[in-house]
Amino acid sequence: DHNTAIGYGALSGNTTGARNIALGRVALDAPDEENDNIAIGYNSLAGAIAGGEFNIAIGSSTLDSLTNADNNVAIGHEAGGALTTGGENVIIGSFAVSTGVLTGAQNVVIGRLAGQDLTSANKNTIVGWSAAKEATTAAENTYIGYLAAGTGIGTSAYNVAIGNEAAEAATS
Repeated sequence: DHNTAIGYGALSGNTTGARNIALGRVALDAPDEENDNIAIGYNSLAGAIAGGEFNIAIGSSTLDSLTNADNNVAIGHEAGGALTTGGENVIIGSFAVSTGVLTGAQNVVIGRLAGQDLTSANKNTIVGWSAAKEATTAAENTYIGYLAAGTGIGTSAYNVAIGNEAAEAATS
């Protein structure tokens, strides 16, 4: 009930889900019973969603690997493309969180290529072009700036790096 779908294959797998909005070719194409999702752009929120609700995906292929997670926001080409089960994440920027398989939650990632390889990372604040690009399981860190912790600190916790290339190649 109360769904809106515009585009070839948009919201095509919906059975009983309500209050969903899908705009774009195959946007939100495979939910069945999920509610309150918004997908705008080609292939956004496309895939085998089983329980993911209250998500917002804007941009081509955003959140396209999401399976079971709630309350995520992703904006930008392929933003959050690697997010599978982690909830309550905010991901803004093209290719941000796009290659690692993210199951972590409560991350804020803003910037092109920022947090690209994140996997089980939780509670990070990552802001800047390629900031924490190669971080994987890092938790409770704050990285702000161009290339901040870009190729370093992949698995560490409780770090703060602020500034242009701050901790760019640090190892712990």
